[in-house]
Amino acid sequence: MGLRYRKSIKLLPGVKLNISKSGLSTSVGKPGNTLNISRRGTRSTIGIPGTGLSYSQMLTKGKSRRSRRTSRQRAQDTRFEMKQKFGLNDREIDRLLKLYKKHPRKFSRMSEQEMMEYAHGRIYSSGRTKTTIGFRFSKVILFIIPIILVLAFVGSFSQK
Repeated sequence: MGLRYRKSIKLLPGVKLNISKSGLSTSVGKPGNTLNISRRGTRSTIGIPGTGLSYSQMLTKGKSRRSRRTSRQRAQDTRFEMKQKFGLNDREIDRLLKLYKKHPRKFSRMSEQEMMEYAHGRIYSSGRTKTTIGFRFSKVILFIIPIILVLAFVGSFSQK
């Protein structure tokens, strides 16, 4: 059950100031025939005093409350937009959202191209570009071949 708060203050005969958790309003009229003016609009209420029976109707609409969306709805909307705009799959979107949660400032400074490369797994969160396996393999080979040649050369002298 939610907490409610309401206080009505009589300003003049037939004029009340209503204070509640959601804001202020003004009621004008006598019991049985009241006009209520608030930020949501103007409401007219007609009733039979003491019975609890009444009829109420909005005459004008004011500012409507912003629709409350849950974080799950916002997340679904974000995922949908990312799929539509960038053509990303769920795994790539998860990578971007994880980066956003961990490093929001870094995320906000990334260009769209950097975001795409990160989503596709071509760059790390640190910003370093991933090297391809072929390039890594060639670095290892270039390091090992001279060692093998030196060992073979030294081994050929030790056999003589």
